[in-house]
Amino acid sequence: MHQHAIILNCILYTLLIDHSDTRNFLTLAIFRKPGPKLSGPLPSFSNAPKLEGLYLDYNHFAGMIPSDFLKSSLNTNLITISHNLLSGSVPIELAKFDRLNIEMEGNKLTEVDERFCAKTTWMNDLMASYGCDAFMCPPKHYSIYGRQNTTESACEKCDDNTDPTPYWGSTSCDSVVDEKEILKLLYSRCGGKYWHNNDNWLTSDDICTWYGVECRDGTSVQALRLGANNLKGTPPEELFRLHQLHTLWLHSNPIEFKFKGIGKAKNLVDLRLDSTGLSDVFEVDKGASLIKLNLKYNQISGGFPTELLKLENLESLSLNDNR
Repeated sequence: MHQHAIILNCILYTLLIDHSDTRNFLTLAIFRKPGPKLSGPLPSFSNAPKLEGLYLDYNHFAGMIPSDFLKSSLNTNLITISHNLLSGSVPIELAKFDRLNIEMEGNKLTEVDERFCAKTTWMNDLMASYGCDAFMCPPKHYSIYGRQNTTESACEKCDDNTDPTPYWGSTSCDSVVDEKEILKLLYSRCGGKYWHNNDNWLTSDDICTWYGVECRDGTSVQALRLGANNLKGTPPEELFRLHQLHTLWLHSNPIEFKFKGIGKAKNLVDLRLDSTGLSDVFEVDKGASLIKLNLKYNQISGGFPTELLKLENLESLSLNDNR
């Protein structure tokens, strides 16, 4: 047996190949790295009877899981297709396996046949202990791992006051958002065509390559740094629905910023709005996670904004040179 390593589009593949025949490879691993992700439909591995391991997590595969996904596989041990954009149902054809570890959490899967829940030897026998939760948490439930793999990671029911996820394998109760659509809305509302720098915006499928966008784990928006970039108009409230958003810099742009909805940005700690023409801070007090807030060189006037006194986590506040 020979081992080959192939670099393609910044994704590292490791193939263990028997006599260089891809029908006989044992393991295909795609390791997570920053930069472009694999996208398009999830391929079928029906011509790989000796497949034992398949690692495709944290990519951008979308659509249904093929019904013949592992049709010819005989000795499959671990499959990871978690944290992609897969949707629809889990194909019942997978139930042929007596033993299987398949990680599917973090997708948009809406249907799981009850016959999967009887597979007590799946997931390293964890389904015998935790039932179907060891496979994936059901809709309206969540776990930090999207499933239960320890006594401490039980699937919990979402609060009735939230808009709970409709998908299997959710890692939070936050409603699922399409981050690309939110960024496209920012582009259209704030004159993206005329920005000083709009490299890769709308031209690349990978939002993590768009100018000013920084991602966590190469998938979710963690920072937006678009200061002094000729943004005009009102940034959409939907920006606050970017669940992993940590840093938002829109300073030195003639925008009409509103704080409405900031309470949904539970990870936002650094907000720069200096030199934007901001005239009020209505509802800023809902931004409970804020640690740094820069509002200098704006048009805020009158008495000290009492809303700012309610930000208990605030460590740095800049309000100098206001009107």
